[in-house]
Amino acid sequence: MKIRALAIVASLFASASAEAAPVLVAGWDFSQYGDPGFLSTDGGNSLTNKLSANYSDLDSNNASLGTTVTGFAGLGSGTLQYGTMHLDGLYGSFNTPLDATDPIAPTNPGIALAGNVGQIAPTLGSAGALSSLISETPNSQAVAGGLGLTAGTAAAGSGPLDAVFQAILGTSLLGSNFSLSFAGQTVSGTSNLSVEFSTNGTTYAPLGVVALGTTAQAFTFAAGGTALDDAFFRFRFNGSNTIAPTIDNVTIKADVAVIPEPGTVLLLGSGLAGLAAFGRRRG
Repeated sequence: MKIRALAIVASLFASASAEAAPVLVAGWDFSQYGDPGFLSTDGGNSLTNKLSANYSDLDSNNASLGTTVTGFAGLGSGTLQYGTMHLDGLYGSFNTPLDATDPIAPTNPGIALAGNVGQIAPTLGSAGALSSLISETPNSQAVAGGLGLTAGTAAAGSGPLDAVFQAILGTSLLGSNFSLSFAGQTVSGTSNLSVEFSTNGTTYAPLGVVALGTTAQAFTFAAGGTALDDAFFRFRFNGSNTIAPTIDNVTIKADVAVIPEPGTVLLLGSGLAGLAAFGRRRG
């Protein structure tokens, strides 16, 4: 009786944390950028070295997670808070110069990999999540110029060109069982791309190495992680203007659950203690 009662309470406690469900935490599609060669969200009037996510299933109606739609489901201004791509020197990323000659930036050729786009969200253009491009017509993927994030040649002695994609759950959500998917290709030849994972943005563990070629391919990595409010994926490019290794449609997914309210934890903890005492008296 005692063991069974404790098991029931433990089960209730787990349920109170909200059922975990695999969702897209953050996704980036570079195809909507209209000015290849440098990072900008406003047509080149101002440059940036980090980009917010432009897809997230957390920007949708989900009663179990307490989220509400703020635009297109999974595609609105609310997606910006759930992910950031870093080329600003943070979290082990390359610190790209803001001089319109960025060695890693959205450029041609694009990656026409419709299957991977479908993993990000329903068939909607990505630019709706960027405040400067919020009026972009859905289904414009095929006519957006086909840009991807391409690594050219860095300054001498700068080392690998590292782009870091950070998934951000915030203060009320936690993620586990993280996974990464993306599309990749080159202009010519092949180029090895290393992929790494970190739970803290400091220490990275290798997930694997893929050989990008001239034919676009989709890649997926399972990274793991438990009860994280942030997760980090690092792409380590071997930059080359000739080979031009390119990625697009980067997606980070996870099992997402709501952090229990302190009062709920206290109530269930009290119930667990009470049943334990009851079990001792019965024993």
